[in-house]
Amino acid sequence: MSNIVDLCKRVALIPLTAVTENPNYKYQKIALALKNTDDFPAIAAEFQIPETLLREQFDAGFDIPSYRFKRDGAFFKWLVDNKATFKGMSWLDVGADFGCVSAYISAIIESTDMKLCDIAIRPKHNFEIRQFDGKSLDYEDKSFDIVLFSFVLHHASSSTIQLLKDARRISRKHMFVLEDPKETAQDDIWGYYHDKSGVFRSLKEWRSLFDLLGFDIAAEQALSPEVHSRHFFHLVRRDDS
Repeated sequence: MSNIVDLCKRVALIPLTAVTENPNYKYQKIALALKNTDDFPAIAAEFQIPETLLREQFDAGFDIPSYRFKRDGAFFKWLVDNKATFKGMSWLDVGADFGCVSAYISAIIESTDMKLCDIAIRPKHNFEIRQFDGKSLDYEDKSFDIVLFSFVLHHASSSTIQLLKDARRISRKHMFVLEDPKETAQDDIWGYYHDKSGVFRSLKEWRSLFDLLGFDIAAEQALSPEVHSRHFFHLVRRDDS
């Protein structure tokens, strides 16, 4: 029955995509097209994630792994390639939603030493999630090896700088940032429809902001550009002078 419903949704999205510039319809169509489990064995093998975990996320309605790893696969592949560096580390997942990204990171770097926070807590989720105000991170200095922002900072708007300052304070060294940079006209349209109160920055602006706040960029990589630009930064905390 669910397959029939998804098919109807996909059919309905065809004219919406054709007559409107709203990229959300395009994303919904892509995600629904990938709503299956056929490639779970290949994803599990490539990203060193148990196939059972992928199925759990899918069956619980938390995630569409086939879509996730098509969209953000470059980040997870980078993490696999650098597993030796991050194995066993702790992290804070800011804006964790269902906790899917942390579940995948946990499998890749073989660590369960994590905390998650978000401004709203869903009724069901993977891990315990602490509610916070979305403006500051109330954790002890150097509490985590890594602080993660997965497509979160543009929603923070005027609180982005404070969150980054707090992230630098509570991180022992690393920060992972996945973002929607504003590089093209299509990116402008995406930002408008995605979050009208959000603040979307260009890659140049993000790089300047990270430098100003005391981070060095250790690595960065473009993610899937389908529909709009996406980007990943690995930042390292610059030592205090």
